[in-house]
Amino acid sequence: TWMAAKPNSLETEIKLSIEGPARARALLLENGYSIHTPRAFESNTLYDTPARALKNSKQVLRLRTVAKRSICTYKGPPQK
Repeated sequence: TWMAAKPNSLETEIKLSIEGPARARALLLENGYSIHTPRAFESNTLYDTPARALKNSKQVLRLRTVAKRSICTYKGPPQK
């Protein structure tokens, strides 16, 4: 299955520093969150040119596979 995001969609991502997986799980549970999707192995394969043009311009082209579903994703350079 291949999916494409809407052309003008915007993704926001934040990263938080937490004292390990057990503390992260505890914080989520304490704040009313629960597991809706069981854990699954995710395989990510990155693609680039031999000269690493994407990496050098802070872009990523990735094929992500979970179970029997694959999605090709592209991340553009950071917005200023």
